[in-house]
Amino acid sequence: MAIEMSVISVGAVFLVVFLLIVLICTSGQRDKCVQEDQKDSKSTATESRLLQYFYQFLPRTSAPSLPGPPSLFLIGNMMELTHDHLPIHLTNLAQRYGNIYRLKCGPTTMVVLNSTDVIREALVKKWSDFAGRPGSYTGDIVSGGGHTISLGDYNEEWRAHRRLVHSALQRCCQQSLHDVIERQALHLRKVLMDYQGRAVDLSEDFTVAASNVITTLTFGKEYDKSSLELQQLHSCLNEIVALWGSTWISALDSFPLLRKLPNPVFSRLLKEVVKRDEIIRKHLNNYKSQDKINADAITGSLLQGLDKQQSAEHGVLLTDIHVHMATVDLLIGGTETTAAWLNWTVAFLLHRPEVQTKVHEELCTVLEGRYPKYSDRHRLPVLCSLIHEVLRLRPVAPLAVPHRAIRDSRSAERYAVIMTENKED
Repeated sequence: MAIEMSVISVGAVFLVVFLLIVLICTSGQRDKCVQEDQKDSKSTATESRLLQYFYQFLPRTSAPSLPGPPSLFLIGNMMELTHDHLPIHLTNLAQRYGNIYRLKCGPTTMVVLNSTDVIREALVKKWSDFAGRPGSYTGDIVSGGGHTISLGDYNEEWRAHRRLVHSALQRCCQQSLHDVIERQALHLRKVLMDYQGRAVDLSEDFTVAASNVITTLTFGKEYDKSSLELQQLHSCLNEIVALWGSTWISALDSFPLLRKLPNPVFSRLLKEVVKRDEIIRKHLNNYKSQDKINADAITGSLLQGLDKQQSAEHGVLLTDIHVHMATVDLLIGGTETTAAWLNWTVAFLLHRPEVQTKVHEELCTVLEGRYPKYSDRHRLPVLCSLIHEVLRLRPVAPLAVPHRAIRDSRSAERYAVIMTENKED
């Protein structure tokens, strides 16, 4: 069924593009009939725009070239990106084309890295070469115009934004992170004990526990499982993440002509983004209306840092949108990733009771009855191994965040050169 839907989606894209071509051509013909005096100039301009648009889809060589699967006219390698298990499929492609290969999505060329050594070289050793983010029409909508830490491009504004958020996190987390986590862990323990061994779905409990850690740190506010506000917030964030991965959404980045047509999936995404922004804006306005801002919360620290930065009147000027989108980043990055990891950990441990026993014995022996702290991690090798192994088997972001090369960079493997442009000239 998934493959059938993918074929239908690609066929629909073909049909839509074809209809657009017909509409543009007929529009040009209609203009020539109505305005005979401008017949030659309008015809030439229309033909020129069409030729210029479709020229970028034609296969042509670029130096240096990278291996990759053959690309189809107009859609390129979009079919390669419609697989249900995309990380596994991309790994299989690496066995045919090497650990560095290219995929085309319309006029956009992507470079895929597939080995630990190559990824470490690009994102650790030469991180500054690949610190940029690719331009994205839908990404800008989701990120408030690229004003997030996760999707913002590497420039002076992004660096100032990161310094502001990093300073707020460092200040607040050092003071209260452990206490907040311990309180939520004890509450989660009580919730689990109350089930008294019944078969239950723990995903909602894990989401509430992880969410309360980040909302307490961010707003100084906790929720319970029945909270309508919490349910609306997470339903909205989950819907945005799910819709953004849709073929109907990603096609808008590669085929600008499709943005002129009705798109129900894209309309839903826009509505969810508006709903998300209303929820976050309400929180921020309530926080600003307080007589005394709590600087121990991340939001308070961000607002104080923003006021200091604006009063200094030098460097890059950050605004409320940066605080707004930093809050979105914290809520998404601090909730769903943790809840998903907890779900997978329990799933694996249910099938490996001997690992449960080893972790429990280590905690009882090393900690001697007290609750663990982050500083204890070096004394708990079994627990740390468990965490790393679950992340290896089920990474929370298996494809990471797309990067853009901001300068030419040469990889040690195959001496492949990654060019700065994400579109072939």
